[in-house]
Amino acid sequence: MKITNRAAVNAQQALATLSGMNLPIKTSLSLARLSVELETQVHSCILVRDQLISQYKIKISLSKENSDKVEYNITIEGTDSESTQKLKEAALTDFTVKINELMDAEGEDVLTKVYLPDNIEVNSATLKAILPFVVDI
Repeated sequence: MKITNRAAVNAQQALATLSGMNLPIKTSLSLARLSVELETQVHSCILVRDQLISQYKIKISLSKENSDKVEYNITIEGTDSESTQKLKEAALTDFTVKINELMDAEGEDVLTKVYLPDNIEVNSATLKAILPFVVDI
């Protein structure tokens, strides 16, 4: 099954959460295999993302005004004159399109499937991220 880079990144984060849990050996082994399988795709995605950030001179900062929500404020370095503002907006639009293309691109086939036992508690966000890899009961 092919998955997008976005799904691979989300799954890798969820796998990090699950890897800290005490799970049966077979489940832990399949989670480790899945993590290794996704690692190359996620690493490549991050390298390209970092190149785009560097190319467009993007600054990404986290706003902590609301402790329940993390906001991403993206700005382009440079002066704030009106003439450069339009160029910044065009560059930001172009950057956003390229990042979305990167995140929506499909990687190699992922073959590993995971069986999660019924007796563990997993939040819905973590489960949603790894759902494509979970074997139905």
